[in-house]
Amino acid sequence: MKQGYACHDDYLFFAGLGNLWSYYIEVWIGDIIQIDPLSERAIALPFSIKEDDEVGIFAVDSYRLDMPAGIYQVLYEVRFLPPDEWGEHEYFQEAFTDLLEDKEDDDFEWEWYNCPEFCRITFIPTPTLIEP
Repeated sequence: MKQGYACHDDYLFFAGLGNLWSYYIEVWIGDIIQIDPLSERAIALPFSIKEDDEVGIFAVDSYRLDMPAGIYQVLYEVRFLPPDEWGEHEYFQEAFTDLLEDKEDDDFEWEWYNCPEFCRITFIPTPTLIEP
């Protein structure tokens, strides 16, 4: 798992960056691999979905996805979500109120690994499987 992922025929596993286990996930279907320059880690892996496969994001919470069958490159991007972006994510504003108040203190030292993470997973349809 040193490389930050595990790849199997029927699932992909991606490791986070920090130790807080708090995250915001976006899932997209895209046309091209376009990596956000702010990403701390970006991994693209081949993945195929068969007609009756169940697809989902399984973490602390589970989310089913309605994905068409096909062959994909899956792009996983992750970065820490700094406090100035938490305002866009209501959950983080509520969950980390104390941390935000501490940030106002002049002696506050930020530790990135204690930040929530922003994860983006993009499924890019492709005609053939591309080896990792």
